Amino acid sequence: MKNGRTTIADIAGKLNVSLNTVNKALYGKPGVGPELRGRILETARAMNYRVNRIAQSMSRKPLRLVVVSESGQFGQRPEFLNGIQNALEQLADYNAGGEFITVDGAIDDALLEKPEVSAFIFNHITLDDEQERFLCSRNVPFAYLGNDRFDSESRRAICIRSDARQVGACAADLFALMLQPGDEVGVLTGFRSYRDHAEKVEAFVDTAGQYGLHPVGVAEHGDRPEEVEACYRSLRKAHPALRGVFLATGVSGTLFEALAAEGSSRCRCVAVDRYPGSAAALARGSIDAIVHQNAQLAGRRMIEEFYRILTGEKLSGELLLIEPEILLRHTGRPEE
Repeated sequence: MKNGRTTIADIAGKLNVSLNTVNKALYGKPGVGPELRGRILETARAMNYRVNRIAQSMSRKPLRLVVVSESGQFGQRPEFLNGIQNALEQLADYNAGGEFITVDGAIDDALLEKPEVSAFIFNHITLDDEQERFLCSRNVPFAYLGNDRFDSESRRAICIRSDARQVGACAADLFALMLQPGDEVGVLTGFRSYRDHAEKVEAFVDTAGQYGLHPVGVAEHGDRPEEVEACYRSLRKAHPALRGVFLATGVSGTLFEALAAEGSSRCRCVAVDRYPGSAAALARGSIDAIVHQNAQLAGRRMIEEFYRILTGEKLSGELLLIEPEILLRHTGRPEE
């Protein structure tokens, strides 16, 4: 119960049923048996639940979400988009659907003016002040997936992304188990101007220092796969005593073959997420661990939570961080 008001989540928790089932019962949708529907309606009355007229009207007026992704490595990762698509399918009974658009570079004003859009989800893209104000002037809510603005003035309805600081700290925890105090460690990342990347690097450096490890360098490859190996070689050349490297972005997967070729002389390596080849690299010992950021869960939660905001079930402005998982050689799962 939030702000003294009963929500659908309260009713679902009381009866140990899904939000989807409660929604169907309250708004007269098919798929719920008469006995269960009656129990849900009776519980709603007992808990003084007030039917959300916005949500009720969605059975007549379609909810159209536009998912805008960048054309680079992050926006086109299938896990994010699969999570979004799977969650949208669960809302098909409520006249909710999505359109997926890919952009290369800056957001075109014509896209923000797109008619008959209920809301936007920007996947690894953030808007500037003028663009945010424009959408607000049109009363079009928007959300950020995978990244957020550095400032706290954003007008977004919700942001869902990995807990980047926890990812960086977990990577340092793993190196502390593999290395000795005083050993040198480095980081390969994309852009430190990108909030998710910056927070991972900052947390890694701080936590590694707390363990007595010696962070000696942060190399940026601009999320260009072809630059990763050269970036790694440059870091090793500059620091011959380097013992560990945190591969803090997904494009670092292009380095796995080079690491395998180094054999026993390679640095200890912790990567992020499951990309093509990462499970195999983990299994053969080319990398030592993966801090999995669970992009598919982030995509699914984005639709679930944004829908609750759009239907008035929760307030806007939330930041939801997805906790990472640690995958080791014998705990890693195949790529999805």
